[in-house]
Amino acid sequence: MGAVRAYIDFCQRFAWPIVALVVAVSLGALALASQLAIEADMARLLPKSAPSVAGLERLEEAYGGQIGRLTVVLESQPTGERRNPKLERTAHTLADRLEDLGGVDRVEATKPIGFFENRRLLYADLDDLQTIQHRLDRRIRWEKKRANPLFVDVEDGEPPEVDFSDLTEKVEEFDGSAHYLSADGSMLALFVYPSFAASDLGRAEKLVEQVDGIVQRELKGQVDVGYGLTGRYKKRVDLQEMLQRDLAVSMSLALGLILIFLFAFLRSAHGTAAVIAPLIVGTILTFAWAELAFGSLNILTAFLGAVLMGLGVDYGIHLYSRFHELSEECHCCDALAETLATTGRANLFAGLTTMVALGSLVVSEFRAFFEFGVIALGGLVLILVSYAVLFPCTVLLASRYDFDLPPPASRALTERVLAKLEVGGDAAVNRRAQAAGRAATAALVAVVVAASVGLPQLDFVRDFSVLQSTSAPSWKLDEKVNEMLGQSQTPAVVLADSERQAETIVGELRQRASRLPEGYTIDKVVSLSTFVPERQRAKLEVIRQIARTLADLPSSARPDEFARYLEEVRRVSSLGELSIADLPEQVRRPFSRKDAPDKAVVLVFPAINLSDMDAVDDYARVIRSLPGVDSGRGYDAISDALLLSDIIRMAERDAVWMLAITLIGLLLLSLVAFRSRRLVGLQLLVVALAVLVALGLNGLLGVDFNFMNVVILPIWIGLGVDASFHIMLHVDNGHKLGPHSNVALAISAAYLTSMIGFGTLLLARHTGLLSLGQVAVIGLGSILTINLLVQVMLVARQRENIHS
Repeated sequence: MGAVRAYIDFCQRFAWPIVALVVAVSLGALALASQLAIEADMARLLPKSAPSVAGLERLEEAYGGQIGRLTVVLESQPTGERRNPKLERTAHTLADRLEDLGGVDRVEATKPIGFFENRRLLYADLDDLQTIQHRLDRRIRWEKKRANPLFVDVEDGEPPEVDFSDLTEKVEEFDGSAHYLSADGSMLALFVYPSFAASDLGRAEKLVEQVDGIVQRELKGQVDVGYGLTGRYKKRVDLQEMLQRDLAVSMSLALGLILIFLFAFLRSAHGTAAVIAPLIVGTILTFAWAELAFGSLNILTAFLGAVLMGLGVDYGIHLYSRFHELSEECHCCDALAETLATTGRANLFAGLTTMVALGSLVVSEFRAFFEFGVIALGGLVLILVSYAVLFPCTVLLASRYDFDLPPPASRALTERVLAKLEVGGDAAVNRRAQAAGRAATAALVAVVVAASVGLPQLDFVRDFSVLQSTSAPSWKLDEKVNEMLGQSQTPAVVLADSERQAETIVGELRQRASRLPEGYTIDKVVSLSTFVPERQRAKLEVIRQIARTLADLPSSARPDEFARYLEEVRRVSSLGELSIADLPEQVRRPFSRKDAPDKAVVLVFPAINLSDMDAVDDYARVIRSLPGVDSGRGYDAISDALLLSDIIRMAERDAVWMLAITLIGLLLLSLVAFRSRRLVGLQLLVVALAVLVALGLNGLLGVDFNFMNVVILPIWIGLGVDASFHIMLHVDNGHKLGPHSNVALAISAAYLTSMIGFGTLLLARHTGLLSLGQVAVIGLGSILTINLLVQVMLVARQRENIHS
């Protein structure tokens, strides 16, 4: 107590210099915090040592931004067929203009369908060509018979059918349109391939803005044509803008609501300033700490400021409430010293419980959890220090200049409650306390029963849409483009050392797709060799035989359709065998490597929704550990799907460790604080009950857990222990720390501010953050309810023991 009083005397003498120093430090921290950026890249959620992250870095060095693209989608009324001349003309005009933009490598508006149509006979199966040859032989015999003047067709039969067009159904490139059009002609896509990675958000934002402007100008006046942008670059920009918008809303809303709440609770602008000033300073210092520690924020840590404001203001509410209880009995300095020695101690232990809960995240290999824990741990320390330094100075200065610091509204409410409770003497008070205890017990039983109904309904949703926020328009449009193309736009990439090795990998993956249970996840596997027809020599021999057969048929007996067939087979015969070097640049480009032109690439297109965690896990298993040609040499596919698989593995594994460390740390902290097995046991029982009720009510309301909002579990436990510390200390010390109703109101106010901090996430457009806000608010409300009911029961029991 002597040290605390000496500290208060020091603050009394140097209040203004301390405030000036805090302001100076805060301004410097604000300048540092302003450099913070939000990185929405999923690779930012994992450690750099993770195989998937290392693979993506290797892919960027070797392959560049070949897969990622910015997609422009034009839309109009359906034409009923796979042609839309108006959209096609617009697409060509846009392609010419977009290619001139800086940072654009190329624009793809059409497919090289003409190249494949000219060689479609080479892409047909040999058996199909032989079938065509047999059909042709029958038709020629029929035609020769018809040409014979002595021939009489008794049956007047139809000529045997000969049609090369059915060969196009066997080759995917022959879809009847050179453009990327939907089946009904209502939607056309063209693809812009930037020369930089999608992770370069500054350039990506600029390119998206430029492309959007060009498309708007081109479509001006065309009221029947709409457009949209999607693709990896647009989705990255949208996610970034969404997070920045949500961050601005959550921070400003949290601060505004906390200010309104404090002003209503404290009934004083000066009192509100005394509580809010240390909170703002601590929050600024927290963001500066984040800049020093990591240099940027990830999807999860971006909103930690609003959460910490809700958590941190609790300390100020408890300090202010306790100070006013004591200020009526002693001098301001003595009241401050006693406040720091009593409520300050409770705040310290309460803060330590939250730190233990959040600190448990530091052991996580999952980088999103790790950074959340490090920043939150430092932030809580900085907020506590800010209150320890600034709160005494603001109160002392207010006292020195006679600023109004009225008691909080809870004091008046407490006095009215106590006055009503004390009417009728001890016997009446005891009866009312016992009645309140019975009512609280009944309410507790009702809440537990409701939670027990909801607990089996609670589920862990294995869905990555909470991370990517697939409700955004660019994500929905991307799904339409995938459907139109008939394949995913985000294949896995295998970097092979040669085309021969690539062929081995393609064969292995196709075998896995047909043999393994997880093979359903693969749609198709392609390399450059895939576009080179097999058994060309044998096919050419059949094609040349067809040409000779058609040429031998007299022109008088040769139908017009045969003339077209003869022209085609002669053209294919003259072109000869097709090699990789003969393929169009547009085909070869996606398989070229910038690190070594002689090396090869294999693309593995998924047949699954990459938001489905279970399917992604299966996909990851089937495309890993691919054998190479050389003995002992293997290859791994590189994909965002593998990144997602690593996120699943780390988040689910580390969640167990986080909970274990939280529970052990809080148990040790309780033993140090109470030094009573009875109180520690009671506290753990209350916290366990509160958390189970919180889980059950979330299940009852249909709010499930996912790998993003599971971070709330240790925070629930920490805040549950936080509240129980204040309750147990009051129950254990009788009225030494003030009336029980006063601490109940202070705890309620503290929880409400925490709920405000998390509640701001309810306005987030990002689905993962929205789910975090939902789980947090329901859970914190449940835990507060359980703690208040238990406090009423304990107080009733205490009064019964005193008067028994």
